Amino acid sequence: MRQRLEWVSLQQAPVSADLYEDGWHLDPDDARARLVPFLEANSYNGCYAMALRDDQGTLGVMALLSRDADFLTPNNKETLAILASQTTVAIRNAQLYQQVPLANFLQPLAARRAKLLSALPGSRWLEYARKGGLAVSFLVLVPWPMRVGTDATVVPAERRIVSTMTGAVVDRVAIHEGDVVQQGQLLAQLDDSEARVRLAQAQADLSQARRDQAEAEFRNDPAMAGQAKIRTDLHAAEYLFEQRRGDLLELRAPISGVVVTPKVEQKAGTMLHPGDAFCEIVDDEQMAAEMSVPEKDLALLRQGTTVALKLNAFPTTTFAGTVERIGAETRSEAGDQYFLVRAIFQNIDGRARDGMLGRARIRASGGWFQSGWYPIGYVLLRSAFLSTWQKVWGWLP
Repeated sequence: MRQRLEWVSLQQAPVSADLYEDGWHLDPDDARARLVPFLEANSYNGCYAMALRDDQGTLGVMALLSRDADFLTPNNKETLAILASQTTVAIRNAQLYQQVPLANFLQPLAARRAKLLSALPGSRWLEYARKGGLAVSFLVLVPWPMRVGTDATVVPAERRIVSTMTGAVVDRVAIHEGDVVQQGQLLAQLDDSEARVRLAQAQADLSQARRDQAEAEFRNDPAMAGQAKIRTDLHAAEYLFEQRRGDLLELRAPISGVVVTPKVEQKAGTMLHPGDAFCEIVDDEQMAAEMSVPEKDLALLRQGTTVALKLNAFPTTTFAGTVERIGAETRSEAGDQYFLVRAIFQNIDGRARDGMLGRARIRASGGWFQSGWYPIGYVLLRSAFLSTWQKVWGWLP
């Protein structure tokens, strides 16, 4: 039902209003009493109101105000009817969306965010932007040394097995386990009684050949002198051979180090065959650290880079060394791939022993001017970035 309202404004201008009633009681006089003061206070002379409704009921009212009393033509009203219909559909869809489960899940967060943003003045945003810029500059411009941390196991840098070249019985042992020996020091004496006999016989044969050569030369017999010289050279070579073979019956240390063979003194009186091991000596001045480095850190390693080592037995002592070699193949541990890296370090006061465990930090290569220094942001976020990038790369087309 439509009620046509017409009146004269305070300026004696004609005022008209079209009101539509839909399901509720509308008193034209009451409407005029409420609407006219508002229109006159805001200098409006025309008002057109249209209900927003569909088959499910009324949603609201769309009202148009103008300073002209007759500001709408019939064509304009048809256009407004179409606009009102579309507005009604949009509002109804929004109401249906609000009824979908979890549709309102993010609304409290959005409301809090809007409240926070509205409470922050523009100067506060500028302050936050400035602090954010300083943080980014700090992460990018401040250098920090990159280090690769890993567990380490101490092993001898150099070890030698002392073995015999000839078969003989061990006559005397001059060392015990744990003894520190110098290069060339006597370790054990093998039974050389038979060797002394052969050496004496070779020396006698050499002496006789030299006498025969001297006599032939005294008689001025070239033929006999030539034969005697050949025999002399032959016996001299035989004597030198027996002498060297006798020297092999003395087992001497090939390097300076520590004897690590247990109960080596009990080998006295035992038979050693050619090639049998007598004892083992390890270098005690230098030791090696074997480290398992994840394959993702391989690009940071170079031969010759410095290594700092802390052993569990000596937590306050730092052993300094350098990377000697990097393994050519990976090995699997707990489902991950690692490279075996070996470093050589000085054994301070002989403290490090074979089998000790510790923690090593390998200084990375590359960085700014190949110095091993990287932006602190790269040092802190490198692992997280690589893990994230591997997952993201798998999703890329």
